[in-house]
Amino acid sequence: MASVSSTKLFLPHLRHALYASPDELQALSVESRADLALSLLEASRFPGMAWKRFVVDQAEVAARGIQDRYLRSAISQSRCLLSRIAGDIDRAALVLRNPDQDVGPNNMGAQPVDSRQYAASGQEILQQALNCVQVEEISAARGLLEGWSQLGHAPSQIEQAVLFRRNLMLGRLLRFQGAFSESLARLEEAQQAARVPNGLVFDEDLRDLACELADTLRELDDPASAERLLREEMERRGRSGSSLPSSSPLDLCLAEALFAQSRLDEAESLCLEVQSRPDLLKFERLRLHITLAKIRHVRSANEEALACWGEAMKAIGKFRLTNGRTTRVIVVSICDTLSVLGHASLVSFRQVAALDELARPGVIQHWIAGLRHWLEYLRSQDRLGSA
Repeated sequence: MASVSSTKLFLPHLRHALYASPDELQALSVESRADLALSLLEASRFPGMAWKRFVVDQAEVAARGIQDRYLRSAISQSRCLLSRIAGDIDRAALVLRNPDQDVGPNNMGAQPVDSRQYAASGQEILQQALNCVQVEEISAARGLLEGWSQLGHAPSQIEQAVLFRRNLMLGRLLRFQGAFSESLARLEEAQQAARVPNGLVFDEDLRDLACELADTLRELDDPASAERLLREEMERRGRSGSSLPSSSPLDLCLAEALFAQSRLDEAESLCLEVQSRPDLLKFERLRLHITLAKIRHVRSANEEALACWGEAMKAIGKFRLTNGRTTRVIVVSICDTLSVLGHASLVSFRQVAALDELARPGVIQHWIAGLRHWLEYLRSQDRLGSA
């Protein structure tokens, strides 16, 4: 998220406050406790679930008795995030259902609402939308995001930060639903906002924005532009002296863009470099195995392709998905490879199409960029029957 917080993450007394008793925290002034609570919530971004739970608990103790809507909202959002990470989506949704925090242009109550409070409502909506995405309620997530905008004609900095992330998320969801041109428009709005010199720092988000833009351009059959954009972001990161998130998502997006341009050697080399890195996230592992499988499949390295598709199947089993379109593409790819190796086909494109028709509306249609192109490629091989 863009850096707009006024909290002091490295307050001299923060280390002591981490292990202070409730009585010691309550002895601080209200202003100090509020500042400390927000600093602790910021510290919860560091990895490790035990650490995250500990600092959020301590933030809640520090904030006890403080009547501040923004602070209460920030704690609820952190609780929501922790529950979602733990896979408890019901709990994640429950912690945000506080009517006192329902702040909007048409529901502001008797008390005046400043931009800080209103931005908090936007941040809550982002969390609610992420909860919806976890259960593939993409249309519901879009409705939430599209229902929030800035309070006035000139949004404050904190509202601009929320708007940036809202447009980034909307761009992703529109791509999921196949509205690629609309997705690109939303993402370009976020890109333009990040380029405006207004004191906001979006360094931590620019990687994800570049990946979303590149994946959307790939879906729009413009992998060359996707490659150019990704390389520009990589160069920017190279010039930056600050600590930035892993480059693996950028590299995997670039590998797909190279694959789409039939530059298989470059794509494979990049994938093998990513594969050598420790601590890849589960989505990164899934995309890595899919891209390597496609490269080897196209090259007719069938045994290697089959092994990679098998790894992709293992990787996707770690996700809680309700639709399974990506799983079915992997299954079709495995069956196609087995067919080439002389084994009887277990599935046809017609069967896959029938399964897709049973999927409920509003689910994720295009999760991993390039898979719909891959399915078209497999169909063109005419080895599994036509749909």
